[in-house]
Order: sequence, then C-alpha cells, then structure tokens
Amino acid sequence: NSHEPVTRGTRKSKLSITDPVGPAVLIGADINAHGSWDVNCPSDTLGEEVEDWLVDQQMIHLNTGEATRHGHQDHGTAPDITLVNCNQIHKYQWTVLESIGSDHVPLLIKKEGKKSDDRPKRRLNLRKTDWDGYTEILSKPSPPEDEQTSIEKKLKHFTEEVMDAAKRTTPLASSRRPKPWWTEKCESARKELKKAMRSFGRQRNEESRRKKTEARERVDQVIREEKRSTWRTFVESLNPKTHSTKVWKTLRNMDGRKKSHLLCTPIKEGNKQYKTDKDKANRAVKTYAGQNQKQRSHSQR
Repeated sequence: NSHEPVTRGTRKSKLSITDPVGPAVLIGADINAHGSWDVNCPSDTLGEEVEDWLVDQQMIHLNTGEATRHGHQDHGTAPDITLVNCNQIHKYQWTVLESIGSDHVPLLIKKEGKKSDDRPKRRLNLRKTDWDGYTEILSKPSPPEDEQTSIEKKLKHFTEEVMDAAKRTTPLASSRRPKPWWTEKCESARKELKKAMRSFGRQRNEESRRKKTEARERVDQVIREEKRSTWRTFVESLNPKTHSTKVWKTLRNMDGRKKSHLLCTPIKEGNKQYKTDKDKANRAVKTYAGQNQKQRSHSQR
C-alpha cells in the first residue's frame, strides 16, 4: 500500500516506492499522479516516474481508465492505481464500485487462486517425453540382485527404475489453468507489451514511451474483446438440454469465482445429531409430515 501526498502548491516528484518487488505482489496506491491509467488528465512528472518504475519492475496497472476520484469541480480523475506483475494480469479483475460518501470511490480487486491444499498435482507431460533418452536409460543393465530377494522387492525396484527414467526424460505439465477467454491473441498482446517495456527500458524516449502505452492499451482492448467473444460463443451454444452444472462452471471460470462448499453443520435434536445430507433430509421429512398431520382436520383425513 502506498500514498504519495500533495504538498500545498507543489507536487512531489520523488517516488517513494523504490524496493524491488516479486511476481506475486499487488500494490494499491493513492499516487496523486497522472499517467496512462488516467484518460481524463495529461501525464505529469510523477506519473512519468511511475511509468518508468513499472518498466523496471516488469509491472502493469489494472486500471481501465475509469475515474477513481470525483471532486466538487472536476469531471473525475484516477489518482488511485493498482499494480501487478505483467505475467499476472490475466488473473485479476479490477472494478470501480459505487461511492460510499468519500471523494475516492472504493475499488474491488479479485484474483484467481487456489487454497494451498487444493492445488492440482502436476503430472508428467508425456507428449514431450524424450523417448530415445528414456530407452537409453532403461537399456543399461541393472546391478545383479540376490536370488533370495522376494518378488515384491524386485517389482518395487523395477517400478522405481521406470519412474526414475520417466522423470529424468519427461517435463512436468503446467499446473496453471488459464481462463477460457485467455487466447493466443491475449498471449501475443502480452508478449508485445513486455517487448515494448524492455525497449523503453533500454532507450527511454518519446517514441518508445508511445509504443509502450499503445501496447498496454492493446492488452486491455484484446482482453475485453476476447471476454466478450468467449461469452457470446458460450451463450449461443446453450440449448434446453444444456446441464446447469456446465453453465455454472463456465460462469465461475469466466469471472474467477470458486465453487462454494457448504459447511457440514450437524442438526441437533435432543441427544441425537444428524450429520449427513441423507439423515438431515429424512429428519426434515418427518418433521414436516408431523406438522402437516396436526394441521389437517379429522374430516380432511
């Protein structure tokens, strides 16, 4: 979290965020400066310094151009910025919420992620196995074993040799599950942005700055277009036979929501506890059946 205050009559031109940051860092800053993230105001000195710092740190802002502050006499500006690593941009969603009374409006930042105990295990990518190397490793003679060695130990040793050869010649498959809207166009636009940022880092002039800004705007534009296109394609594929599970799964994948897990809260009745869904349902049926019988008159029965 960072705040760059404005002194009376002058604006600071020295950025206080100077420490290097890692790929998993998110920075929220009331920067009081204007750059490519603020479409309503021209860039100023501090804004250009922030832009340079983003290039050095391989970071990018999530702002969409919407105003984050509304004063009494202006048309809205964006002094509040959210910064993430370039490689992480597709995992975040940045939204401006309704005002709660302050001149600065609240921002909602969502990040795709998994719990530490819910991460998928990485498997061997058999499509990229070096089969010649795999065969060469297993072709080497193994040291002789004792004749008294049990068949179970021999099988275990054989399995370990096969798995060791596979691990040495096969890379792991990627554990990242990209969004359905993250296409080759998005990846290409991000690569062009990183290329423009490296170019600006080597030669900082107006031309390289312009190309970097255009590349960043291109990333935002491509992501919006691909999200819209993916959603339309999905909607057009729906029909009365489409299972609701598929619909909800796609919605969660589109906006990064996780599947909710209901808490296993037992129902207590006297000294008894009903823990499973089946037991709870049976108990509910008996309860409602009893109430229904009490409310019916003798003639209705």
